[in-house]
Amino acid sequence: MINKLFYNQNSLNFWYFLVVGLWGFIITSIINHHPLVINFSFSPVFLKDITLNTYASIVLIYLIILASAFIMMSISKEFADHVGLLLPSIVFVLLINILTSTFLDFTAVLIIPFFLLIIKIIISLYDKQKAFEEIIYIGFLNALISLINIDFTIILFLSFFSIIVMRPFYIKEYILLLLSYFFPFIFMDAIMFFISNQHVFSLINRNSEIQHFNYAQFLSSIYPLMILLILSFFTVSKFINRKIGLKKIRTRRFFLWLHISLVIVWLFLFSLSLPSLYYIIVVFIALSLSIVLVSLEIKRHAVLLLLALIILNFLIIVIM
Repeated sequence: MINKLFYNQNSLNFWYFLVVGLWGFIITSIINHHPLVINFSFSPVFLKDITLNTYASIVLIYLIILASAFIMMSISKEFADHVGLLLPSIVFVLLINILTSTFLDFTAVLIIPFFLLIIKIIISLYDKQKAFEEIIYIGFLNALISLINIDFTIILFLSFFSIIVMRPFYIKEYILLLLSYFFPFIFMDAIMFFISNQHVFSLINRNSEIQHFNYAQFLSSIYPLMILLILSFFTVSKFINRKIGLKKIRTRRFFLWLHISLVIVWLFLFSLSLPSLYYIIVVFIALSLSIVLVSLEIKRHAVLLLLALIILNFLIIVIM
């Protein structure tokens, strides 16, 4: 049955796995009974420290992950020769469960659908002769992500790198990306100055600033850390050894960007102690691991790895 899911486009199977995959996160949230405090990096006083009760937070995060899983499905269609429609979404949901069981950052969860939209646009860059419109969208989405959580400004750097990998060099495209990134800040600054005589950068939430390396914070999420480290090493080593059948130039370039970006995010995570970057790593692994699973010569190994992630969901709940 699991083998069929690799290439199955039946939406009922997707809903089945989505519900099953999220059960651990929902149960964990109910047991913890912690209200959700929402803190954006750039927000006026009336939007700071918004608190949602446990059940409202469960529904909200469920809907965000649902939207993210659907976008992940649309991305997998771009690689129909290599990846099943459902597999990336299944791996993504399972990894999110493992992560949120020990470390939950709402703003990090919120940026996932925007980050996936950026990835979807990045894939389309290779086929475009003029990609000005797509680059404006990338810059705008990056600005929106930075307004939500300033720690994720790293995605802007990854976006610049994606243009280098996916397109010929045109200086106008890089300038356009910067302009489209800063325009929302300028627009918001004008509105905030008109309303409350404040500049947008004076509204930065100090809790979101980059901190020095914190071992206690780092070790508090050791379970997802070790799992993601192992899976990252597995996918990157497979890519380096060229055992993955990436025939199309666009696909090869995209996965080159993806794996190098995965390593870059790990370096930022280790050097700056920003556990929220785990969520970016989950997205990268879900996309790259799905390629590895489908390309394995012995499909039984792919089934065993997917079952291991499902069992790990159960174990994390028991441990917590």
